Amino acid sequence: MKMKFIPILIFLTGFISCKSDIKDKGESTSSIKVLKITSEHKFCTYSSGQSIEKIYSFNSESSANEEAQLILKNTGLPSNFKILSADVPNAAALIYSEDGGPLERYILYNPEFMKNVTDKSNNKWAQISILAHEIGHHLAGHTLVSESRKIMELEADKYSGFILRTLGSTSDDAIAAMETIGSNLDSETHPKKSTRITAILTGWNEADVMKTTNKKEVEIKNIPIKQEEDFYIINISAIKEKKDAIIEKDKLIAKGYKAGYLWIPDYPTSLSTNEYYSVYIGPFNSQYECEVAVENYRISFPESYGLRISEGKPKLRIEGIDKVKKHK
Repeated sequence: MKMKFIPILIFLTGFISCKSDIKDKGESTSSIKVLKITSEHKFCTYSSGQSIEKIYSFNSESSANEEAQLILKNTGLPSNFKILSADVPNAAALIYSEDGGPLERYILYNPEFMKNVTDKSNNKWAQISILAHEIGHHLAGHTLVSESRKIMELEADKYSGFILRTLGSTSDDAIAAMETIGSNLDSETHPKKSTRITAILTGWNEADVMKTTNKKEVEIKNIPIKQEEDFYIINISAIKEKKDAIIEKDKLIAKGYKAGYLWIPDYPTSLSTNEYYSVYIGPFNSQYECEVAVENYRISFPESYGLRISEGKPKLRIEGIDKVKKHK
């Protein structure tokens, strides 16, 4: 089996990170192909907190290629990256240009790691979710930027959940890998496991709504009945006329979002007495779930924000994870 030799120096500090702090090792041999990695090359990688100086890559197993093709089939996109098994700690997405040539995308994975995750989770979907996460990094362009941010991980997590639902998984299947190997603590660049699970489930739920054939049933389900318990929404727009609010809500549902509308004066304490309808995405059962969802949905709706809907509690504006303030 022919090997590729990839000299890489990575300081691994998180669980799936996007970094560019790679030094050119400048090594070569006559029998081994060398990919010279510089700081211009970007990658996203699973990590175990150790340094890596050399990565040996081999032809990937057929199952990984088949799973990647299955993932891409559901996006309508061609496979424009190479999948290789390698001695990386977990899995990695890498973009690389050799000797000034065209950029090529790689997904590297450790077969032993994949097997261990599958065995520990006792779930065949675990490996697929990891591959979907790495493919999500490529499709979202994360390997083209130099900064590592938590939002990148949440975007890739959400994509993974979305894809697994389109492939027929349950919500428990979608989070099996993260439940097994996710960290319970936030790191500098990565949210904790519970946050990431919420992102995965957000993607899974979006795909689930799109798969629902009875849109009328979805519409009724997504308009909360006025109740004593609090719930949370992501406000997309405020509209004067009810008929226009219904039109905007239907547009969101047609795009696959969980959506509804409400009359703002019904909640004067937590909202206001302004005579408008709020068209929203949601509802969400907890503030934390809404915080994570806002981080995800602001990609598509930059001006959106979360709100607590309550009979008696004061106004609250949610602009992302740990970005909560009194809404004036």
